Amino acid sequence: MRGRIWAFIHRRPIFVVGLSLTLLAGIALTLLANSNIIQTGPGFPWKGVLNSLGEALIVAVVLSLLVDPLAQHQLAVEWGRDLYWSIFSPDAPDDFKEGLQALAAPSGYIRRCTYEINLSRSDNRRDDTVELEVLVRAEGVVLDRRGFRPLDTVFVFARHDGTPSEYKLWSFRSRHTKGVEYSGRDLQLLNALKIQSSGRTVLDQSTLTDAAKIPFRGEYENLRKVATTRRRSDYFPLFQNRVVLEQVFLIRGDAVDDLDISIVQLGGVTLDKNVEVRPDGSKVIEYRTSAVAFPGQASMLEWRPWQVADNA
Repeated sequence: MRGRIWAFIHRRPIFVVGLSLTLLAGIALTLLANSNIIQTGPGFPWKGVLNSLGEALIVAVVLSLLVDPLAQHQLAVEWGRDLYWSIFSPDAPDDFKEGLQALAAPSGYIRRCTYEINLSRSDNRRDDTVELEVLVRAEGVVLDRRGFRPLDTVFVFARHDGTPSEYKLWSFRSRHTKGVEYSGRDLQLLNALKIQSSGRTVLDQSTLTDAAKIPFRGEYENLRKVATTRRRSDYFPLFQNRVVLEQVFLIRGDAVDDLDISIVQLGGVTLDKNVEVRPDGSKVIEYRTSAVAFPGQASMLEWRPWQVADNA
């Protein structure tokens, strides 16, 4: 035990200096209280106060010297042994090892995420709203040695009037496994969709059990298609729950000519656009960025009618 104490003390010079100063203060107060310098009597209680304070400081030094190093040593021994055992022992519980691995490293990353966005005029209220369809194509790489399949939840915000948006497609493909695909109706039958009080439509991907695990360093493609409505001057956030190395935005539809469209990566800059006119006369606006997007970091799709933009 004495060897443990000295082993901790000689590696902590600041700790020793603090203890030494505290000990000296306690001894000085005790000597001062028991000297003739302090006047005694019923109206002069300082002798007892100083003596008690000096004794308290001395006791604190003794406790710090004995208990603190031993407590830290015991903590390091118990937690350190258990930690190394849980990492390297094949007998460690799987949930413990999975938790440690989740803390230490991500399960993978998205090499490229392509958003295919269709903005079309609304048939019901042509001058007020637009129909918005977004196909998200996430091309990912697996870093989890136990394999990967989507188990988290994703969501889409409510429509402009607060009613729920729709999931129309979900698929998961890889050259390593057999791919699966579900329509919006399939997702409803599997009870994979939940509507929150805020109007968000939440997709629980863990319920889609037909999706096989992709092995370590394998690549996959995850598709999600959603449909919603927005005002003619509005925005729509686009983000993923994993690190994304490259993002591509392809915007088309019969409302594109009517709108001034831009994309801003939050924490970054407004992206430059490239406009392509197809042989049929339709227009496709492309935005592309290789700036790394971290989990939850949104790229904001914004639009407004040209006459509003010209007057701004």
